[in-house]
Amino acid sequence: MTLLETRSLNAIILATINHYHYHKGTILIMPATTKDYLYIESKINSLKSKYVFLRDKPDSYVFSAICVIYSLYKEPDNISEDDLKNIITDQAYDGGVDMLLTDPLSGSDDLVMCQSKFYRTISYEEVKNALTKMAEFYINVSDTKYENVNDKVVSRFMQLKTKIGDESKVRFIFYTSASQNKISTKRLRENFMKKFPDSSNVELVVMFAADIVNEIKETETRCPIVEAGVLQIDRNGNVLRYKEEAIIVNVSACSVKKLYAIYGQHLLSKNLRYHIRSGRKIDDAIKATINTRPELFWMMNNGITIFCDSFTVNRKEVNLTNFSVINGGQTVYELYKNTNVNADNDFYLPCKIIRARGNNEKEKNDYGLEISIAANWQKPIKDFDLRANSYEQVLFARVMREVGIFYQTKRGETVPREYTAKYLHTDLAEVGKLGLCAILQLPGTARNKPSVAYDDNHNFYETIFNTNQTQVANICRELLYIDYHFDTFIKSYKKEKSNDIALNARTMCIAFVALAARYHQGNITDNDIHKLGQNNNALREISGNLGAIKSILPVKLYTEKYDSAVDELFRLIINNGAMMYSGAKYNNNTLTATNFLKSDKSYYFILSNRWEELKIGINNLFRELN
Repeated sequence: MTLLETRSLNAIILATINHYHYHKGTILIMPATTKDYLYIESKINSLKSKYVFLRDKPDSYVFSAICVIYSLYKEPDNISEDDLKNIITDQAYDGGVDMLLTDPLSGSDDLVMCQSKFYRTISYEEVKNALTKMAEFYINVSDTKYENVNDKVVSRFMQLKTKIGDESKVRFIFYTSASQNKISTKRLRENFMKKFPDSSNVELVVMFAADIVNEIKETETRCPIVEAGVLQIDRNGNVLRYKEEAIIVNVSACSVKKLYAIYGQHLLSKNLRYHIRSGRKIDDAIKATINTRPELFWMMNNGITIFCDSFTVNRKEVNLTNFSVINGGQTVYELYKNTNVNADNDFYLPCKIIRARGNNEKEKNDYGLEISIAANWQKPIKDFDLRANSYEQVLFARVMREVGIFYQTKRGETVPREYTAKYLHTDLAEVGKLGLCAILQLPGTARNKPSVAYDDNHNFYETIFNTNQTQVANICRELLYIDYHFDTFIKSYKKEKSNDIALNARTMCIAFVALAARYHQGNITDNDIHKLGQNNNALREISGNLGAIKSILPVKLYTEKYDSAVDELFRLIINNGAMMYSGAKYNNNTLTATNFLKSDKSYYFILSNRWEELKIGINNLFRELN
């Protein structure tokens, strides 16, 4: 080899090294920015092997799939190919929205709109422009200005938007495989929020390469159970005891981080909810204290609470068996994902450890639930979270499994592969919402404020969950499919005729199918129809009693005949509802279909004024079915 050739080869090698590595002493270390990008790239190739339909897709499309699976669903086995195809809207004229879905980890049908950029590097202006495009899409399409947007994307958006109630949020998420560098997310957020006059229900999350890699690794480190673990404390025997039942210790942040690295979300199995990314102030405050004032973390943070079967203290170690963090999940997660928490930069936080009390599993479970509820007021939780570990929910989950449905009592719980079809798994929030629709005949409330199903000021929860659970489970199995089928129906209905009522009629349609079935079976009478809506006592007396009903339709579920029957009932209530809406809008031209159907009174208004026509349709349908 000549000297010139040698120099050329060396130049090529050096250029390659400079592109991928930098020197630290004599060891070549890949920059974190490059490592994160290449890690994501490897996951793209892995995903193409798993999902056949992704193999011919560009890497940018598969990157969107990664974001959905690992960041939004947090479980690779929780989502099917069909789900991914529906959620990913990345195509020509998509309005800058690459993913559209309702938050699978939210109990209030939050609308999630995402854009993803599979880039090595990205600038502040590129992120800002992408966010502006998403905001403009939402504002314009909500105002029916969608001439320049693909029909499929508009259809998907309108279907999801019908689920939004007063408790729902609109969450915008921007994902990129590029590193953050010096891009200010605070500045991006301030600029973005200016586009919304009322931003109280709007949230923005911006995730860079390191954030996405953390999400992937967190998902992949989950273990089935937490049987034993060790935590380090600050000094030998530095323990404050309460009898033999509980202790308070100063626990090492690094040892907490290690436990989460081993067990993942199962470390929070008895918490009222798993960690759910929120981007809210409390998470930012925890992060800021870790990064800037770790020596004050003990004073600034309420610490964590652990519930266990037993604990022992041995010098500077606490050994735990059959344990779970029941308060402080956000703290645990922030410690885990923060690179500043390590053996060289350790600090301590308060940790309360409580031994289970009770002679059997039910007593221990109830005691743990009581402790968890009391401990979780540090961070606001939803009403249905408070019921997550209650005994009736444990029993209801078993009954639901017996009828072929996987029932999640906690947000973020893993769905087994065989139940991944949308109508084969559900959760406490969704069953409460369906119960408000079908059992209590409150479709407006179910859409607008579903949390009342778990509010102690009402008796709705008892009516849904503490009556005949087997009966309710069988009915819920059908309701889940009816709710799922509504999306298929609305696509075909829009081709027949388009009206604003149809796009907003999901909960009304579910309520009416159940009402029609109950009327046919004699559970609700003509006289009852006119009493509905008079007052809550009358409502519960009439609608809360399911009598001897065993099923909704006398047709085999998951068949074309079942679909046709449901479609007919959907058309019946929508067509009659549209007539009543037209009259109401004539008297109030500012009335919208969304606001009209937010009220239960509008549903009762339709029933009472169109009952003779509705009754004929119901009788004709069931006569044919029988």
